[in-house]
Amino acid sequence: MLSTLEKELVAYAESFYTDDEQLNRNLRLKLAHTFRVRDETTALAAAEAFPPEQARLAVRAALLHDLSRFEQFSRFRSFNDAESFDHGDRSAELAVSRRCLDDLTQPEQDDVLAAIRVHNKVAVPPGLTLRAGKLARAVRDADKLDILPILIGYLKDPENKSDLMPRRSFLRSSATRCCAANARATATCGPSATSSAASCSGRTT
Repeated sequence: MLSTLEKELVAYAESFYTDDEQLNRNLRLKLAHTFRVRDETTALAAAEAFPPEQARLAVRAALLHDLSRFEQFSRFRSFNDAESFDHGDRSAELAVSRRCLDDLTQPEQDDVLAAIRVHNKVAVPPGLTLRAGKLARAVRDADKLDILPILIGYLKDPENKSDLMPRRSFLRSSATRCCAANARATATCGPSATSSAASCSGRTT
């Protein structure tokens, strides 16, 4: 059974549907992605033995991490932030304006919003609270775990017609960022510090 927030999320996504089936298809893909990221985040929180309160906040951040994607594709017909807006920042703005966090305490709201804002950034920035950092990493990892099959599908069929991501630019920029991050980690901490593929962070998911 869907929670109240999940029902509201579905209704919000569907509010952007039109008679353009290609647009609707892309919105449905992002909605389905959101719920898979919710499930991945739930599993990661359990595997990492998050306290129940932190697990609950991680799932909230997961549900809202791509809240702006529906507006983005409706307005720009693109999920490319460079052609539209930073969807992490905009999703946090929408979470506030749509009062999706009103039932949380102010510190909880701040940490969830921080996780939403940074989920698509190249790296988790310094200065987050300990809890916000844990939430952000959980959502970022869950996000990438879900997007990896799509990247693999692209590699198998580079000419596919999905508009889910700006394909060639995404792959080039993600590979560059991941290799640079891995090189820095290896130089600083040795091979064991190298990031996994699931933690490599692009700005489009």
